[in-house]
Amino acid sequence: MKPSALVAALLAVGLLAPSSAGGTESSRREIAFPTYDQGNDVPSALTRGRLVNRQACLRLAKGNGRSTMLIWPESMELVESPSATKIVKANGSSVQVGDRVRVGGGGVPSRLAKRLAEIPPRCQIRPYWMVGSIGPLSSA
Repeated sequence: MKPSALVAALLAVGLLAPSSAGGTESSRREIAFPTYDQGNDVPSALTRGRLVNRQACLRLAKGNGRSTMLIWPESMELVESPSATKIVKANGSSVQVGDRVRVGGGGVPSRLAKRLAEIPPRCQIRPYWMVGSIGPLSSA
């Protein structure tokens, strides 16, 4: 197979993404942002940690080296810019990757099992946390 045909085939199956310069790049992935319809039955537990991007998956990192995959309410939005990746809430406030945060919510109920199947395989590392609220962790 010619190199140009190989690149075309890889582009077609999504293993390479076109770069803005006309070549290809494989290091930049779209960040996974799985969502759910919040409704009225969000758990009310509270946890804290650092919002991190690991393999283009937004996770809550704990001090013990473990992390949790976050499932977001549809009312929150992922906003990326060259300088930051932010989660913007409906009221306009935001947190960004790297922030220490407190996260309300809890485990993922069985009604969301179908949504979990939509998470990219690279992000399907348990545990999962259904986000109900998120905000900066006070340094006080």
